[in-house]
Amino acid sequence: MADGLGLTPDQLRNELRAGKTVASLADEKRVELQTLRDAADAAAREASRKAVEQAVKDGTLTREHGDWLLEGLDAGYWGAGGFGYCRGFGGVSPFKPVPAP
Repeated sequence: MADGLGLTPDQLRNELRAGKTVASLADEKRVELQTLRDAADAAAREASRKAVEQAVKDGTLTREHGDWLLEGLDAGYWGAGGFGYCRGFGGVSPFKPVPAP
């Protein structure tokens, strides 16, 4: 979002802490709010995709589980605007083994 507004992350953080909203900043910078939303969503999805692939590479996820998560990400079941960024269903992170009952 900072890039889309022509700000550094620190500048954006300072503006938000000063009481401005992303919407008001977008208005000031004459940037469509939907453009910022779309960019943030795409960045979050890409980060989620990379995290799943890294977990498969590291062996904390099987390829089958990773593919299942990526399928859910592509379908919009989790990730940006879904069940939570880099979180599995029910708030359990798919990147850490869950002890057997």
